[in-house]
Amino acid sequence: PVVSNLFNKVVSILQDGVLDPDEAADLMSALRGLTGEESVSGELAKATTLPIDLPVQSIVFPSRKFLLTGTFAFGTRKQCEDAIQNMGGILAGSVSKKLDYLVVGTYVTDSWVHETFGRKIQKAVEYREQGVPLVIVTEEHWANEGRFTI
Repeated sequence: PVVSNLFNKVVSILQDGVLDPDEAADLMSALRGLTGEESVSGELAKATTLPIDLPVQSIVFPSRKFLLTGTFAFGTRKQCEDAIQNMGGILAGSVSKKLDYLVVGTYVTDSWVHETFGRKIQKAVEYREQGVPLVIVTEEHWANEGRFTI
């Protein structure tokens, strides 16, 4: 499933013949996860080391701000963003006090704090500790709530 997901991601990314910076970062992150670290399909077992909000809450999509971080099993970053917008959600450009949901991709590993996307997670945790009602969720929960197929 991991190789199949990677293949589908590459096909989708190269479909328009242009590799933009977000797609390149998404692909590189997926390749590092595949080749550079021990991993399992759907590393949700490792999610306990992530600052995920527990118990999980229902996700409200319309008019809520979402930010994605990490690599997603659902598809490319663009596909994930389109899914959010199709549900009425708003895409955020960065972690801020106005962000409602930070969605952490399935292929985030135990070393998240040392990765580029780890800064987003750290900033979200800081805001959450200050009382900002920012919710950090896994891709699996996000997909289930939106009834998206991974």
